[in-house]
Amino acid sequence: MCGIYLSNKVLSANEIISKLKGMKHRGPDNQSYWVNDQVTLGHVRLSILDTDQRGNQPMHYQNMSITYNGEIYNYLEIKDVLITNGYDFETNTDTEVILKAFHFWGRDFINKLNGMFAFAIYDRSKNKTYCYRDRIGVKPFYYFFDKETFELSSQLSVLSHPKKISSEGLEAYLLTGYIPSPLSIFENVKKLQPGSELIYDNEKHSLSISRFWDLKQRVPQQRKSFDQNIKQLKALLIDAVKIRLASDVPLGAFLSGGIDSSLICSLLVNELKVKNLKTFTLGFQESRYDESPKAFEYAKHLDTNHHSIKIDVQDLLNTLPDFIKAYDEPFSDSSAIPSLILSKKIKKHITVVLSGDGGDESFLGYDHFINYSLVSKILWIPYSLRKFIVPLIPFHLLSKKPEILKKIFGLKNPEDFIVETFLGGVDYLHNHSAVFLKYYFKYLKLSKRGLQKMADYNIKLWLENDSNVKVDRASMAHSLEVRSPFLDYRVVEFARSLPVTHRLRLFNRKAILKKILAFYIPAKLFKAPKKGFAIPLNDWIKNDLKGDITKELNDKFLQSIPNLECNKFKKSLLAHFKGEKDFSRHIWRLYVLAKWAHFNKIKFSK
Repeated sequence: MCGIYLSNKVLSANEIISKLKGMKHRGPDNQSYWVNDQVTLGHVRLSILDTDQRGNQPMHYQNMSITYNGEIYNYLEIKDVLITNGYDFETNTDTEVILKAFHFWGRDFINKLNGMFAFAIYDRSKNKTYCYRDRIGVKPFYYFFDKETFELSSQLSVLSHPKKISSEGLEAYLLTGYIPSPLSIFENVKKLQPGSELIYDNEKHSLSISRFWDLKQRVPQQRKSFDQNIKQLKALLIDAVKIRLASDVPLGAFLSGGIDSSLICSLLVNELKVKNLKTFTLGFQESRYDESPKAFEYAKHLDTNHHSIKIDVQDLLNTLPDFIKAYDEPFSDSSAIPSLILSKKIKKHITVVLSGDGGDESFLGYDHFINYSLVSKILWIPYSLRKFIVPLIPFHLLSKKPEILKKIFGLKNPEDFIVETFLGGVDYLHNHSAVFLKYYFKYLKLSKRGLQKMADYNIKLWLENDSNVKVDRASMAHSLEVRSPFLDYRVVEFARSLPVTHRLRLFNRKAILKKILAFYIPAKLFKAPKKGFAIPLNDWIKNDLKGDITKELNDKFLQSIPNLECNKFKKSLLAHFKGEKDFSRHIWRLYVLAKWAHFNKIKFSK
């Protein structure tokens, strides 16, 4: 795993070295750059394959130069084809394979790659730069483009651009807690969306973007039996795990109390015969958050070399400064804090780790899939009828949260519920335009199946912009590479072809994955629900962080945030301090924004 940089400006040695230093944590093993009279390429390297210096970047072949971040899992297959066609290789890296594949196939080469990646190839003969980001959006790709400058990087903070806040990006953050692509927190900086090709023409100073992959519309549904689909999915997952094992540095796996990581570890041990597999679990001193006992049972059953890392509230609080620093943009997923701690701890043992990320999205594992199944039954009642009967319903007798149930009855259709699920119930903004959703509405139209609509929206909006960001920044802050078999695009595509009932059966989430896991671990061990990386935000805000939150979320700061109803938010803050209602998610979101602004010396203006 690495960090990339490219500019159409000819930078001095000091300028490019300063930029590479800013993302050295992504690649501590080597920092190099290359400059000609048209472009500057830079690279920081975390050596995984062929750790010799011959694998350093930028790498060159004939008229092409590349700066690349990621892993191409099927690079050996592609390499064999290229050798058959007369190509010689000087390294054992996947970087060299990418370069020569591009030389041989041209732009069509990208469809042959299976991996996580963000890279730029500069072609001197055409004076053009060809840029690509992986299908699921695992690796980051920021770029700045104006009348004179084109610049790209793995990290927002190393780009040179006006620090003008994007109103769309800020609104997206306030509504979701993250900033979805193609937006960033800054007006003139964009993210290349997953599965995209960007071509920059140095002569014309023009930029074009197109998709080489996306979720398909109306995917034919598998007509095979449940048992047949189990067999096919199992074979696909074994291969997805197998191709992620290539490494010249120590490798291990996350093992939580959940289905997904347990299944990955089971396949490693039982199908791929990995001996003495190192597995890692983060345990909490507070039992309500702690999954380490369950993970220990899994590890004992699989006979792995297991490491349980225990932390307490003070460990989490001490990591707050690292959390703000690691995430270039405002990012309020609090589970990133334990993710940072875990990455730091296990880096002492390994450099590559396999994870179960992505299983919940494709195989319907989250609570909101269950919620949708229930809510959709209400929304089958015609809206005109529901609108008429809402005043007659005693919501306070039917629910502990009557305002939520009343809001559900007022939704026009199931798609509105999907959108509301990912907006998080924010009510302290003057306007709720949610302009950023224009980039994602089409994913509500790909499938006729309601639960698949929610899964598609989940994959495109939340997975890329929250989960993948959390994992990448937390791991790369400590030079750790995370590989996720469930994010293999073949697994995503196959899951979308499965009947919903093979994934969610009578409220049994991830049914097909559980059937596969039962081949290796007794089902009684994984019946309890997963706890996740939850942290005690509610208690923090009322106790440990109360003083700092009061200091940061002062009137001057709150009044500087465009579109924020300052008085309404302050009432929520006070109600939380008094224990009247839990507003922790929203308070944390504004607190992180304030800390980020101070760390980066950013001022908001209405």
